[in-house]
Amino acid sequence: MFISHRHTDKRIAEAIATFIKRTTANQVVVFDSSSSSFESPRMGKNVNTELKEALARSDVVLLVYTAAGEDWQYCMWECGVATDPATNI
Repeated sequence: MFISHRHTDKRIAEAIATFIKRTTANQVVVFDSSSSSFESPRMGKNVNTELKEALARSDVVLLVYTAAGEDWQYCMWECGVATDPATNI
């Protein structure tokens, strides 16, 4: 599962990731770019490449959408890549 969220919503994303891991007995791999407690981009690597690869591995993308007036450009990019990650790597 890939959790797409704005950095300011990292607490919400981490709460969701924790819930998923706990209720599935750690059977679901969760990618949360804002938390080192879950799968996230590796230090020293290209962030966009790391995100694209994580999206390609994910069966589910969850968008944490909290406020209409905010900048969602990067999250929308992630959702777009998720529609066909093989062509975006």
